[in-house]
Amino acid sequence: MACKAAQDRAPAVSGNVAQDRGTGLYAARQDRSVALDLAALAVGVGWGVVAGVLGGAASGLLGIGGGLIYTPLFHLLFPDLPIGAAVFASLGAVMLTSLSSCLSHWRLGHVDAGVWLKMLGVAPAAALGLYTTLQFPDWVVLAALGALVIWMIWDLGREAKDGVALPLVPASVAIGWISGFLGIGGALMLVGVLRRHLPLRFAVGTASALAFTLALAAIALNALLAPAWREVWFESLSLLVGLWLGVAASARMSSGFFARLHAEAPEASARRWMQWMLGGLLAWIAALLVWEFARA
Repeated sequence: MACKAAQDRAPAVSGNVAQDRGTGLYAARQDRSVALDLAALAVGVGWGVVAGVLGGAASGLLGIGGGLIYTPLFHLLFPDLPIGAAVFASLGAVMLTSLSSCLSHWRLGHVDAGVWLKMLGVAPAAALGLYTTLQFPDWVVLAALGALVIWMIWDLGREAKDGVALPLVPASVAIGWISGFLGIGGALMLVGVLRRHLPLRFAVGTASALAFTLALAAIALNALLAPAWREVWFESLSLLVGLWLGVAASARMSSGFFARLHAEAPEASARRWMQWMLGGLLAWIAALLVWEFARA
């Protein structure tokens, strides 16, 4: 019902603010009133709180920054936005959520600083990945997200000793680019790599720190250096700020609670929780893909 309410509400806002998709959902117009800006901000805050709770749970339990939740959720709630705006909004939310998760795991002693330094290549690679996002249609991003979830479900079903321990530096570059392109924190893939170098709790904690690092770098570098992304930012400013405020208000409490729950659980149970959550997420992304093709 929440998804239906979002679909009902989002077009009402977009219809008053933009003439068509080409102008941007919240494009600057001379005749736009402050009330419409505040309406967009309020809608963003409300859905940002919901997204923060969901993303915080995913961050605390899975070590992900929430991008796998945020990108499809924002795309569903605001279908008039181009996928690039949803990705940009997702990375901003990832930055906030993963910071909360990183602080929680740091207090628990689950962040390996040495491994974090070795994998700093995620930062410039993520910025490059985000730069290329606007060149692809919406369904490509959703399909790629679904493929990542399938891989993670399969990977979590194996014991750590069954996989190959990939070199950290090349892995960080590849993961950074994919993360920037899809608007995710990359911790989903980072956990898969790091759990073959570290115990699962340390893999999750270190992944959350790296997710924050790459999201911050991707947003900052593209906002400063890429005119196309500056246009996306200004066209959707009220909505983006609202979403990020809502995420900031709810994500830290949610991620802290679920990080403590993860720390107290046996590793086998934690892996089962991850698989169940990812299975539900995969079904959701598949439904979004069907919807995307149906409305095309």
